[in-house]
Amino acid sequence: MSILLNPKKPNVDIVLVHGVNVWGNEKHAADTWTCDTPDGRVHWVRDFLPIYEETSRARVLAHEYDASAVWGTGPRAVGAEADRLLDWLHVQRKGCAARPIIFLAHSLGGLLVKAALVRAKRSSGKSSTIWYFTTGIMFFGTPHRGVDSNVHGKVANLFQTLNADRPDTNFLTAMDAYAPEIDRLYERFSEMYGRYQFVTVYETRPHKIKPLGVIVPRNSAVLGLPDGHETRIALDRDHTSICKFASDREHEFQAVFANFVLLCQEATAAFKTPGEPEPVPVNPTINNYPPEPEASMSFEQALLEARAFLNSKRTASALRTVDEEIRKRQSSTNGSAMNLVPQITLVMPVLSSLVKLGLTFGAYLMPTLRSTINMIVGGLDDIETDQEQIYHLARLSLSIMSDGVRDSKRIKKKLEKHLSSELGDSAQKTEAQRLITGLDAYTQLWTREIRNRQPQMEEAYRRVQETEDFKSEFERAQDESEESFLEWLVLLIPRLLAWLQALIIEMGVFLGRSLSSLWT
Repeated sequence: MSILLNPKKPNVDIVLVHGVNVWGNEKHAADTWTCDTPDGRVHWVRDFLPIYEETSRARVLAHEYDASAVWGTGPRAVGAEADRLLDWLHVQRKGCAARPIIFLAHSLGGLLVKAALVRAKRSSGKSSTIWYFTTGIMFFGTPHRGVDSNVHGKVANLFQTLNADRPDTNFLTAMDAYAPEIDRLYERFSEMYGRYQFVTVYETRPHKIKPLGVIVPRNSAVLGLPDGHETRIALDRDHTSICKFASDREHEFQAVFANFVLLCQEATAAFKTPGEPEPVPVNPTINNYPPEPEASMSFEQALLEARAFLNSKRTASALRTVDEEIRKRQSSTNGSAMNLVPQITLVMPVLSSLVKLGLTFGAYLMPTLRSTINMIVGGLDDIETDQEQIYHLARLSLSIMSDGVRDSKRIKKKLEKHLSSELGDSAQKTEAQRLITGLDAYTQLWTREIRNRQPQMEEAYRRVQETEDFKSEFERAQDESEESFLEWLVLLIPRLLAWLQALIIEMGVFLGRSLSSLWT
């Protein structure tokens, strides 16, 4: 686990996830993205992103793990590694939990990313917000529908030919056993298609080791989504070289990079500066979600799902995590505002002296005044960043509750379908009625809470706009002549001081409230 790039004021997190380390290379995590050239080794993500303005503010994180061991053990180990990825991201994103995320994943690393996002969506832990702030994924040769078992056999035979002592082919056997889990992951992840933008890059050239052929063919590498959600790029490369680029002048790199830039632009547009807030549906329907497979769920299975849903408190637990993060941002806003008040208090007598003495006699004070104003604008930047995060976290809390209400209605619909049939004994029907009552209470509770919390998102949006307005006014004032600059400040500084004092009181009220009792 490492941070490859950490620019000042990053606006997006790029997370690299490598695939299986077939050859036992200790540097596989870096080598996945690295090309050997006559001039040295080129890690295209680390080396090219900083030189382009569109990607210069991207922070790059690399997830490193023993891929052969993970994939060689089976689904349980993959789930554990997905949790480890989420835990690591949670730690790395403390203080910036609302920053957008883009994953770049090679081969089976793409399945690990999908497993992590599915687990984050269903989780109530501290990493449960990661699925929400992920905006895009770029897959390089990811076998969404599995790898042909013939390839496994070819790899095992090749190992035995090259080095009888080398091969740990457990992961090949495990991959055969993992095939049903890949199908289940495909179905579970399909529920999240509408949330993300995808770029799927696939190989068209056989592997350089000829017996292996094309490792992940197109029909397994693409998701098959409409063009609005998935961009497909065919490269004249094999499975290993599909994510290695020697130069930013390469035609194939430019095709990949152009789409990567689009992912970055969409991510920052979605989470940097909020647009006019759109209300989250207070009474969400289940009609705009992908239909579930019409597999006949038994009455007992439907009862089990309803019991598990009502007992899990998943919505409450996830909401608690988000509320705690909002509290941290509110505390940070309060601290930034309180730090600005003394600076403004110092400006007032300087400004008054300049107005009384005139610019001729008070000119020596002007540089000090301008320097202080720059510090004030920097403090407003901090407040704006915190309020943007509060805005997006507030939207996340509404989305969590809306999803919970939608799930409750979906489960209730299943129970009602069984009740209307002639199947099931009287005990099952009695329990179904009791569970439906519980689901109705759940729906009413969280629908009411959605209404109560909608203003929090709107207030955060208002504060972002107010902060931007003050910054814009200061920036315009700085461009004016010194006389006009003073005239602006005479009007602006008292307004800003009053606004900050009101903001401190407002944040103090928020911090003084106990967090929602609905988690418990």
